[in-house]
Amino acid sequence: MHTLIDYVHPQAPLRQPANLVASLMRLPSKPHLVPEENQLTAVIGWLCDHSTVFAQRFSALLLRDDDSFGHEALTRATAFAARTWIALPTSAGGYLWPDLEVATDASETQILVEVKVGAAPHDYLVDGDVLVQPDAYVSAWESYDQAHSGQIRRVATLTKGFRFPHSTSPMRGRDLTWTELHELLGELIDAHALEAQCVLVATDLADVIAQQVLNQTTLSPYASRLLQVAPALIKSIVTQVTAGSALTGGNKVVAKHDYAGTYLKTTFADGQWVNFWLALIPQGGRYAAIGSPDAVWLKVHEAKPAATPARFASAGLQLINDAEGYRKWAAFFPLPAAEGTIPGVAEVASDIATKIRQLVDACEPRMSARESPRA
Repeated sequence: MHTLIDYVHPQAPLRQPANLVASLMRLPSKPHLVPEENQLTAVIGWLCDHSTVFAQRFSALLLRDDDSFGHEALTRATAFAARTWIALPTSAGGYLWPDLEVATDASETQILVEVKVGAAPHDYLVDGDVLVQPDAYVSAWESYDQAHSGQIRRVATLTKGFRFPHSTSPMRGRDLTWTELHELLGELIDAHALEAQCVLVATDLADVIAQQVLNQTTLSPYASRLLQVAPALIKSIVTQVTAGSALTGGNKVVAKHDYAGTYLKTTFADGQWVNFWLALIPQGGRYAAIGSPDAVWLKVHEAKPAATPARFASAGLQLINDAEGYRKWAAFFPLPAAEGTIPGVAEVASDIATKIRQLVDACEPRMSARESPRA
């Protein structure tokens, strides 16, 4: 349920602290919404609601350097609260929906934040003028009953660096970037400055921002050594897995800075053609799941007709999101790598090849006794 933009004291008796799971489930998936923006907004809001340290530093980044009133209020703030997707009434009727509000107990400060990951800000027609999203929020908030608002009101943004038109309104805050937020999280985590109950969430948020928003890959320190042996390992797996089976391909192994892989193809008995991607991906690689170890991955790259969920799920594959944002049916086989060295490459290849053949065999449709051909 959405709430109005009226100021609510962070320590108001009836105010409920943010629940992370409930926040993530609050907005249903819709074609015109960007799930990543909603999910990241929910996590940032939860951190602001539960970590005074983070909320104070984050709020300071949302204020312009020359905003003496805002910065002075933050130095006096002792309590913070956050709300997501609040209703901002407009003078023409209807509502605007800012992504995030951070409120403090000092001077009843309220900061609205419009969060963008990939989408561009919206434009609104206000009194004959076309205003970009944050400026439209300022216009609507200025016309709202001041008696229900905080003494200090600011509107900021969080984007990848979108260049907003210059605004002279004193209500306009900074245009923060995801890079700056990621740096702040890293600083607070490294300094052990965050409250204990917030460290894991902040660490996960920093990792997701790095890999999925900023497209940074933080490879394990031994990734380059592991990738040196990757082509030989993949070729050995291909040789064993294609011998006497319906799997074909794997003639060329493509090696990049964070993976080495090839393609294997097969056609199942019911006529479905599947192109698998077989690759060694070190920890932190773009095409591995966030947090997964050094591993060999088998992914359903393409299927004709379209992928059959029952087929792959029953065989033990899972729908997995990688750090690059792709969602594929996949399985991975952790490597017994020590500092980038695989002891017994031939044995490891043989073990993985056996598991892959078993997995692919399990994808083959099973015939019931009635369907089975008579001997």
